[in-house]
Amino acid sequence: MEVVRSLLTYNDYLETDDISSANVILLNTCSIREGAEEKVWRELKRIRSVARKMPVIGVLGCMAERVRHNLLSKNGLVDVVAGPDAYRDLPRLLAVARAGSNAINVQLSVEETYADVKPVRVDKNAKTAFV
Repeated sequence: MEVVRSLLTYNDYLETDDISSANVILLNTCSIREGAEEKVWRELKRIRSVARKMPVIGVLGCMAERVRHNLLSKNGLVDVVAGPDAYRDLPRLLAVARAGSNAINVQLSVEETYADVKPVRVDKNAKTAFV
């Protein structure tokens, strides 16, 4: 999430801990752990139920890549789907979603390493960030 935070900060996004004021909410996922996908589905439903306005909600990471079509077909829970090699594309994907369309990029890359991106570490124990 530190790479995503760095890329979005560079593109003038501000971070907040207040879910009700967030314009964009991103969940970084992994579907290797048992039960991880179920937790993500529960969290997506919770976010949609507590968010006062309609923020753009994105799912990032390997789960996003693996179940991309299911994420976009579940009753408007998710607006943006980005695989681990598509984080540089997030500003464009978020703009597409803000304009009212679903946005997806799960293209794999053998070249993307994010080596030039300096990760922004806020809390080494944090598991979630709202941007």
